[in-house]
Parts: sequence; structure tokens; C-alpha cells
Amino acid sequence: LVTVGSEIYTALRSYPGRVTVEVTGMAASAASVAIMGADKVCISPTAQIMIHKALLPWVSGNSDDLEKASNALKASDRAIVNAYVSKTGLEESVIIDMMKNETFMSAEEAVEKGFADEVMSFEGREVVASFGTGMLPQAVIDDFFANKSSRKNEIEAMKLDLEKEELLKGL
Repeated sequence: LVTVGSEIYTALRSYPGRVTVEVTGMAASAASVAIMGADKVCISPTAQIMIHKALLPWVSGNSDDLEKASNALKASDRAIVNAYVSKTGLEESVIIDMMKNETFMSAEEAVEKGFADEVMSFEGREVVASFGTGMLPQAVIDDFFANKSSRKNEIEAMKLDLEKEELLKGL
């Protein structure tokens, strides 16, 4: 998956326009590498970013095979570190320690450390509809409840018709 994260990172960096990424849940593992390619990373106050060292869960074999796997993992780690350092400006040693510890960051921590540029804000947005403030006209509310009742009556009538048909079939 590291290669997928790298491909997305490179595609975002190569895009001639300005790229903004919104992290709304968890940007973990390869996703955390991919988002580093954006010009701007906005993160929801409830979202997280997680970084860790590269993994090869299916490794088996003799000592030579394991050494090859270890070298591949070290190369992947160096590539990942490049993306994180480029975005955050943190020292490589700091990034490597964070990766060793499989670091989970809240939105605020991600911004403080440079993995994200800002925490998304939902303040100042215009309310579209609200029962409590009267912004949704009473006529709309009344119509909703009237139609709900009407639909319920229609469904009950259909059920009765079906029951009648079943009874007539049995005769």
C-alpha cells in the first residue's frame, strides 16, 4: 500500500492546479502519505492522522529472504519520511521516532506538527433549516405531517385491498 500512497502523493504534487485535501475521518498509513501531496490539508476537528513504519505482514523465508524484506522496508520508510519532512518541515529523526511509535494525531496535534494546515471550522455557516428557530416555515412543517398522515392512510388502504384479494382467492 505504500506504493499506492506514493502514487497518489505524486499525482497530487504533479497536478498543475491548487489541491486541497479534507480529512474527515482517519488518514492512516498510506492515506497519510498521500495527503502530504496536497497544497493544503484541512482536517475535521473529529478526524485523525496516523503514521507508522512500513509493514510487510506476509514475510516468510530464510535469513536472506528476511534481510531482503528488511531492506525493502527500510527503503519504504525513507520514501515515507521524505513526504512527511517535505510537508511538515520536521527533522527526519523526529518523523522516524513518530513512525516507530505508530503515532495517532488529533486534528489539533496534526496542525501543530505540520501534517495538516488547518482544522476545519463550521462556525459562521448559514442555517438552512431549523425547527427551533422558525427558519423552516410552519407551512412546510404542516405539509410534511399532513402528507405523512395521508401516506399512512394510503398504505393502510392498500393493505386492506391486498387482504381482500387474498380472501377472495380462497373462495
